[in-house]
Amino acid sequence: MTVRFVVEPFMLKAPAITGLRADHAVRARFPDIDRGFALRLLKDGRLRIDGKTATLALKAALGSIVVVDASAERMGPMLVPAFTVLHADRGLVVVDKTDGVAMHEGPGVGDEDDVLTLSLLERFAVEEGFAGPSFLGRLDRPTSGLVVVALSKDALRDVEPAWRNGRVRKEYVVVVHGKTPPEGNIVIPLAARRARLKGTGVIEEARTSFVTVASSKRASVVVCELHTGRTHQIRRHLKAIGHPILGDARYGDARRDADTATVDGLLLHAWRLRHSGEVQRLPPNIEAPWPERITRFVKMLGLEAAANVAAARVGVAELSARV
Repeated sequence: MTVRFVVEPFMLKAPAITGLRADHAVRARFPDIDRGFALRLLKDGRLRIDGKTATLALKAALGSIVVVDASAERMGPMLVPAFTVLHADRGLVVVDKTDGVAMHEGPGVGDEDDVLTLSLLERFAVEEGFAGPSFLGRLDRPTSGLVVVALSKDALRDVEPAWRNGRVRKEYVVVVHGKTPPEGNIVIPLAARRARLKGTGVIEEARTSFVTVASSKRASVVVCELHTGRTHQIRRHLKAIGHPILGDARYGDARRDADTATVDGLLLHAWRLRHSGEVQRLPPNIEAPWPERITRFVKMLGLEAAANVAAARVGVAELSARV
């Protein structure tokens, strides 16, 4: 399990403190964690500060991102945040949603479950009279990664047209069964969700581009770009070409999951958003770090995660330029 958090002013406790050792930052954020356990995480190299492996000398400053790799049993379920804030600007927030967190309350979501809408309302104020938070794009409950949230009418008006017209590019990282081609475009129409429920048979255009950044005979790490936004599009498209996503309880292959390795949930993560600069409130490039359940399979394939990220940035950009 991977937990990320930002060092906030309350954690420094006094104006004179300019930085915290990583294990001290963990205990400041999660006071119930045992001091010895936090120190062991540091000495075992399971804490990172702004992407660097933490040491006794390295300090986390105000605004630093601390990453903890630890077992869920030792961390405790209530210590996993529903989201991490990656960007905030005048009523627009971009968060990295934790896998297993539902977007909204509804059927199948219990009182004890994390709900992104409720968690956002605990931290951010919504403009009076605005029916928010309003999400630009949604993620399935088992999917982690980037979610853009409007908290005001102006923010929604500024971003929604570019989002709707496809000027904001959306890229996902997935781990799938089998050895995928180096790259490709999947153009397979999909039945609309409401049409499937009502049995009307309405079909919608759907197109997904992908680039393979690591592969073996058993599994591949693939970066996908959505050109349309159909329900479960990536999951359905990859299944259609014979490469279902590992850990996909709905469209996957449970037998092959069991043969591959221990699968920690759906291996699908909304990784990156980018645009050419026309959306003022949204950075032209924003990324949510690959979660541990993805990077573990990258390591299993014998490749470095950093190299794969670099390959993904170049490969998907080049493929997108040709379609």
